[in-house]
Amino acid sequence: MEFHYDYKICKKCGGKCCKSLPGAYFPDDIKKIFGSVEEAITSGSVAIDWLEADEPGYYLRPKTILTDSLYDGSWGGACIHLKENGCELSEEKRPSSCKAIKPSIGGECSADFPKPFKTEKEYASHLYIEMGIDLNIY
Repeated sequence: MEFHYDYKICKKCGGKCCKSLPGAYFPDDIKKIFGSVEEAITSGSVAIDWLEADEPGYYLRPKTILTDSLYDGSWGGACIHLKENGCELSEEKRPSSCKAIKPSIGGECSADFPKPFKTEKEYASHLYIEMGIDLNIY
């Protein structure tokens, strides 16, 4: 997956993506950033979100400012890491899904997830299932 780092465009648009929903942490992010799923959960900064589909899948993402709940399937809400001057996380600690977004001056940002996945939620939940990580047990 290709990552994009032109945050000057993000700054111009005011972080619309970050204001609408935090990006997903992929399983590799969890290992590198937190050490384990358990440590990510006890950090208090992540939520378990899910894909509503025939086979629901779960994944981790930063919490939103709207709720402190561990399980949060809400649609919308600003990422807790978005501050007045942008994301408070360093490059190394940002979710892969956030780094995969291609910024657009018009605010219509996008990401290319591997086929057949059309959305971040589909791809992220697939990765957790593929790695055998069951987030429905917490």
